[in-house]
Amino acid sequence: MSIEIRKGTVAAITQAEEKKASICRVGDHDVELNRDLIDKVNTGDEIAIAGNSNEQGMKALAVNNLSKKKISSIDPTNIVLGLGFSGFIFFVFFVLAAQNFSAGIMSLAALNLAICLAGLIGAGITIAHLIRLRQSLAKCKYL
Repeated sequence: MSIEIRKGTVAAITQAEEKKASICRVGDHDVELNRDLIDKVNTGDEIAIAGNSNEQGMKALAVNNLSKKKISSIDPTNIVLGLGFSGFIFFVFFVLAAQNFSAGIMSLAALNLAICLAGLIGAGITIAHLIRLRQSLAKCKYL
């Protein structure tokens, strides 16, 4: 999945009822704006948006408001907290698996290794999301 860039004038902004996001109409495309980006965009502004595309439209990760000359991205605080939690789970259950393995309790060692692997996968997913956020911000910056 690549990062797409869309540039244009904001035609309308509507609040989505089932999500805590807004739908922004840029040209003839619908773009989903996170709640961190809603207050950075007004109707009639010339903007450049970088984000992920899917069948419903595009989900913005970064916005460059060319009218106000201001660049914004979604707040990565929760992503970093998730990364820290996943890393903590990985290390704790890795140590527990090593202790159970050395004690000869293989069923608990296997369970702890499975939870350890889940923590490692969670850390990998959050790192990938942080990288995508950084890439979209860098692509939006130079427009």
